[in-house]
Amino acid sequence: MNGEKFLWYRIFLLRLLLAVPLVPSLSAMLRDDTVSLAKLICWKGQVQLDWFKDHLKSICYTQTECAHKLERALFLVGEVGGNDYNYAFFQGKTIGEIQSYVPHIVQKIKDAARKVIDHGAQTVIVPGNFPIGCMPIYLTAFRSDDPAAYDELKCLKGLNNFAMFYNDNLQRALKQLRKEYPDVTIVYADYFTALHYCIC
Repeated sequence: MNGEKFLWYRIFLLRLLLAVPLVPSLSAMLRDDTVSLAKLICWKGQVQLDWFKDHLKSICYTQTECAHKLERALFLVGEVGGNDYNYAFFQGKTIGEIQSYVPHIVQKIKDAARKVIDHGAQTVIVPGNFPIGCMPIYLTAFRSDDPAAYDELKCLKGLNNFAMFYNDNLQRALKQLRKEYPDVTIVYADYFTALHYCIC
């Protein structure tokens, strides 16, 4: 099987919005009230969408040809926001401040998924966030002497509530996308429940 034919049958795994590392000056930018995390996410997402479009130019030459190839591919859009939320938490941002970023970031995820679908993607997976309140790095950094701060699994409730808030917003956005694209398979990958199950 030659490379061109193999390309038609392989799974094309696209990780949008995560591969671009945070810019070196992010720490200073987050301390600047005029620069929001959501704006930085937008920049990262656009860079990767541009990479995606450049890649398409190397594997197909017409919109019909690209759509035919992409309909056999699996697109993974995410997991998005995890590293960026982590950075904000460890810079001392409050949960309330970081929650204010969520609608903007979810909209960018929705826009990115819409763009790959418009290019011909027929199967898109969008993962949610992990139960970050169960992560050792968070349990260490945000250790509390208040027993009420922890759930029955000894995870930090406030941080897990934030992750659920983000995941709920993301799932609502995906529900809207499914209505826009009823013939496209759009799957929410529930990382939160999967990891929570492993912890239990």
